[in-house]
Amino acid sequence: MQMIKFIIPFLLFIVGFSIPAKAYKIEKIGIERGLSNNNVISITQDRDGFIWIATKDGLNRFDASSFTIFRKSDTNENSICSNVLNRVYADRFDDIVWIASEKNGIDAYNYKTRIFTHYE
Repeated sequence: MQMIKFIIPFLLFIVGFSIPAKAYKIEKIGIERGLSNNNVISITQDRDGFIWIATKDGLNRFDASSFTIFRKSDTNENSICSNVLNRVYADRFDDIVWIASEKNGIDAYNYKTRIFTHYE
């Protein structure tokens, strides 16, 4: 009985070290790679795997290789309500990214239809 108390922890110890660890690479991604502003306020990931980054100069979507920047446009009605953002949140149940601006309300961006809906 006492031998079993020794063998089981020993085997668990050996098995634990024999399982290879997954290596992760951490990389800085800033304005030199296309981010609109280094002042990052909020980050989220949508159901398709895109990374959404709210900054003080627009909304950024990162697809693992490049950025798409969404900025307010006075000539395009289908644009974000503000460039100065407070929060971004990817809806778990829908293809919507919610964007809170500092002064101009909230936007819902449907990334499948590419339509912004503004709420004040």
